[in-house]
Amino acid sequence: MNLVRSIVLIVLMLVGVLTFILTATDTYPSMVECLKQFMAVDAFLYVTYIFAGLAAVLAVAASASGILSNPKGGRGSYILLGGLVLVYAISYGLAGAEPYKELTGDEVKSVETRLIVLYIVFGLAVLSILFSGVKKLIR
Repeated sequence: MNLVRSIVLIVLMLVGVLTFILTATDTYPSMVECLKQFMAVDAFLYVTYIFAGLAAVLAVAASASGILSNPKGGRGSYILLGGLVLVYAISYGLAGAEPYKELTGDEVKSVETRLIVLYIVFGLAVLSILFSGVKKLIR
């Protein structure tokens, strides 16, 4: 199982490095011209969506694999999932829904919810790092 994970990680790293090289250099002018022709920003956004979706699927699969191999250890995953649902619910409650320019109220609420989730998770990450540092200093 570890061999499969290692191979998948190496393949994904190579795909990421290849994508970076292709986008950062003009080594392959035909591809660069093609992307310029078909709006490069859209093409790279779709690549980003594909990688984000793949990362989400792999994260869920890895979590499910861990829970199946150690059912008692799944308790932490359930707590984490519940915490994320709670953060999303709080963010949804705090988000406004006033229309802005050509955006509808639902679109604004969706964007604001995601931004608030980002701020909360970022804040929790910073607090976690600070707590860890202070704990090491005390010991």
